[in-house]
Amino acid sequence: MLTLILVLTAGAAGAEDWPQFRGPTGQGHSAERGLPLEWSETRNVLWKARVPGAGWSSPVVAGGRVWVTASSEVPGASPRAPDASLRALAFDVETGRAVVDVEVFRIKHPGYINIKNSRASPTPIVDGDRVYVHYGADGTAALTTSGEIVWKAQFPYESQHGNGGSPILYGDLLIMSCDGADLAFVVALDKQTGKVRWKTSRRRPWDQAYSTPLVIRVGGRDQVVSVGAYRAAAYDPRSGEEIWRVSYPDGFSNVPRPVHGDGLVYIATGFNEPTLLAVRTDGEGDVTRTHVAWTLERSAPLTPSPLLVGDRLYVVSDIGILTCLDAKTGATLWRQRLEGGDYSASPIFADGRIYFLSEGGVATVIAPGAEFRKLATNELDGATLASMAVSDGSIFIRTTSHLYRIGNEAPGRQQGESPQAVFQRAVADFLDGRIAESATGFDTLARLEPSSAPQLWQRGIALYYAGRYADCRAQFESHRLVNPNDVENAAWHYLCVARAESPERAKAALLPVGPDSRVPMRQVYDMFRGTLSPERVLAAAGTRPEALFYAHLYLGLYFEALGNQARALEHVTIAAADRYGAVGGYMHAVARVHLGILQRAK
Repeated sequence: MLTLILVLTAGAAGAEDWPQFRGPTGQGHSAERGLPLEWSETRNVLWKARVPGAGWSSPVVAGGRVWVTASSEVPGASPRAPDASLRALAFDVETGRAVVDVEVFRIKHPGYINIKNSRASPTPIVDGDRVYVHYGADGTAALTTSGEIVWKAQFPYESQHGNGGSPILYGDLLIMSCDGADLAFVVALDKQTGKVRWKTSRRRPWDQAYSTPLVIRVGGRDQVVSVGAYRAAAYDPRSGEEIWRVSYPDGFSNVPRPVHGDGLVYIATGFNEPTLLAVRTDGEGDVTRTHVAWTLERSAPLTPSPLLVGDRLYVVSDIGILTCLDAKTGATLWRQRLEGGDYSASPIFADGRIYFLSEGGVATVIAPGAEFRKLATNELDGATLASMAVSDGSIFIRTTSHLYRIGNEAPGRQQGESPQAVFQRAVADFLDGRIAESATGFDTLARLEPSSAPQLWQRGIALYYAGRYADCRAQFESHRLVNPNDVENAAWHYLCVARAESPERAKAALLPVGPDSRVPMRQVYDMFRGTLSPERVLAAAGTRPEALFYAHLYLGLYFEALGNQARALEHVTIAAADRYGAVGGYMHAVARVHLGILQRAK
């Protein structure tokens, strides 16, 4: 590969907003890069702000502000029966300074709610200069971003456990599900005035539910999928007319937001025995017997929403059992218990990783794929039932009492540090096994002058070991532009795709290369292409130490991609031997890093 290359300075790309519950698409995905992999109370906390009052609404980020809602007790008619002040709060995204704290509703004699819930659990929506806040049956309102109330509306219904589901925006409509024991309906308000544009009653029987709707596109037509007690339905978002419905006679108190992909919508049926349904979305009327593609009965979630990444569906149960499923067939690929106790927050996919957050403040980070691979475990003080938000290279987490901005503490050069020193620090971190820090350092260089970034093949390797396979793939694809004859570049691209998808997809996506005169690199390429046996690679290497090192290294990487851990360990152990240190150089350090991973996985 190329000699170590330095890059110069340039500005960072603009941040992506996280304007609603579960982000820009409503399904837990973010396009942000350079996110922290590890954090604690003393590490990678850019700021920590106290949040007055109580609430489990998830943070949203837009326009340089982080918004949440909260409920505070204020004196009422009787000292023993305080009123509830339902509030909207905003914090400056750069400093954590509180910039808005306004009362939206004052509720007299608020009554009891589930001890696990709050009176401010639905998540706000930010849309330009408007912020929409929702407190279930206690009220809904539109505010300006400076905190002035534009309109208010209330739709009373009886909910045993309090409020939960968040509203959504569709064009000029604010749509929300209202599910109580006495009344259940879906309603669309004019987002400018708060006036009802349509209101559709649920089919009987009614009961409580706390889910957030999702707008999907099916056959050139939009649908809003709303999950309620005993059934979920898809409605025309412009008129409220029901398109299809699916029933589950024993399910109520539903919480998870549905997710959608590849013609299927995934719906959690709620208490008491949760299941997850995969429903084809092209039906009409009652599709219960005709359009349920598959059902998950074991370890289905009651509270956290599912996460769809590629053709795999990830669901974590309330007791922390994580299941990875084939999204099309429902086949279980693997199942793993996560640390941290119980789970309520919905997972997110960002920066090529999946982040889970337990109620005990423990965040588990994994690499998506056909096998469980944990990248990090992090912990903050306090309970965490709200879901995470992602924006501006950071993760925003709400605990019982605080709001955190979690980000890499040194996203650019350290004070007075030259570009040479930045590069050397990233390399040194990798050589010392500090993979997350190394990837962060190389990310800094990639955000600097873009024309030089493709030369950073070292970044691609660091991204691979950090579990960021999509970024790894992109790095090697761009590196090919500056070194089209590099077989190692094609090999690492194969490894990234194999990890993220499958060896078959990696083989199909193998990058073409020109002549590479190094022995045995041509043979290595043919092995990855499937036209040469591994034994022929070793034979081509002969007895030359450098050729043998590269043969054993790429044989080990290749066998691991195929799932043959024993042969992978055999070859990588040889490549990592001290006798190859001089001939392997930087790649010998890669062999040692990989050997450590294989040994820990035994």
